[in-house]
Formats: sequence, C-alpha cells, structure tokens
Amino acid sequence: MKRWKGHALFALLAVLALAPRSGLACSCVEATLDQHVDRSARIFIGRLMEARIIEPKVSPGASAADGEASGLMDEWERVEAIFEPRYRIKGEIGDRETLRTGMGGGDCGVRMEVGSLYMIFLDEDDLRIDICSGSRQIDRLDPREKALELKSLID
Repeated sequence: MKRWKGHALFALLAVLALAPRSGLACSCVEATLDQHVDRSARIFIGRLMEARIIEPKVSPGASAADGEASGLMDEWERVEAIFEPRYRIKGEIGDRETLRTGMGGGDCGVRMEVGSLYMIFLDEDDLRIDICSGSRQIDRLDPREKALELKSLID
C-alpha cells in the first residue's frame, strides 16, 4: 500500500511540474553599468519620498479580459513614485521627479520602498522606469561613491 501511495504521489508531482503555467516573466538583455549610462539621457540617485498604486483603467462596458484582447485597457496596474534627487549625474533633473513603474516581478517594474535610495536611468522624455534600464534600489551602497562611479562613465 505504501508503495502505491509513493508512486501516486510521484505521478501527481510529475504532472504538476509539467503542466503549462500562465504568468508574467520579465526578460531583459543584460547590460553593464557603462551601457546603461550610455543609453540614458537622464540619470540621478534619489530618495523615494512617496509612492502610490494606480489602478488600471478599463473603458466603460469592457472587462479587463476584453481590454487585454481588444486594446480597450488603457494601462496596467503600476506605481507612481515621487523622488527627491540627491545626486544629479546626467541630463536635466528637477528638484522632484515623478516617475512610474510596474509593480515589480514579472512586469519588469522596480519595487518601491518609501525612504529608500534609488539609482534611476531615464530616456529623454520618458517618465517610466524599469529594471531593464538599470534602475534599482541602492540602499546598501554608498550613494556618493556610486555617483562618482557613474560620472566617471560619462564621455
């Protein structure tokens, strides 16, 4: 009897392991810090002062599932974050920068934690950040040293 239960358990685990799963996965092309600096028009290191979740907007009469298929959904759930730049590395950076990112995980968003320091890489007029651009939390690093390193990479 124990042998039969062991085989049944093994078969169940094998089926679950091989079953197709739906989900999101972020896939970025790996880049060096130097490449992130070259590709970005604006770079700063700043503290996250505020963050709020923005719910997705769906056109009236459409469900989220309809929106995904037909393009009726305006946007995905995301975070709007307000940063106070401490070190301006490249480009024009305001006294406060309001940016948007995904929720983190499969959508390539940068996880937000109010009070933490972040290294932010931006395109010219883009207000969105993601982990693929190199933007990330840097609380465990010396921000002054990181700012000097980034500045040394600018041509």
